[in-house]
Amino acid sequence: MVSCDPPVNGQELGHPLGISELLLWSRFDGEDLGTFPAFPHFVQICLPDADLPAHDMPASVAWGEIYKTEADARMHELAARPSERARTNPDRPRKSER
Repeated sequence: MVSCDPPVNGQELGHPLGISELLLWSRFDGEDLGTFPAFPHFVQICLPDADLPAHDMPASVAWGEIYKTEADARMHELAARPSERARTNPDRPRKSER
């Protein structure tokens, strides 16, 4: 369980005041969120549901990645952005594809 401050926008999910707690569940069977075997760690993001048995995963509303540090996450974010050329000319092959 993680806390969100400020709360995440939750209007589309029936939470007009936002969502202040989320349940993170490992995306891959056999991986344990308590040990973080490797980074980034891929997770399902779920809303807490008290009516589910402890071993059942609630419905996922999104998926995400956990990084060891905020700096690592920011570096990944920058590396994932396409170049300006790719955004303005997406059909043109890259040099490596010519």
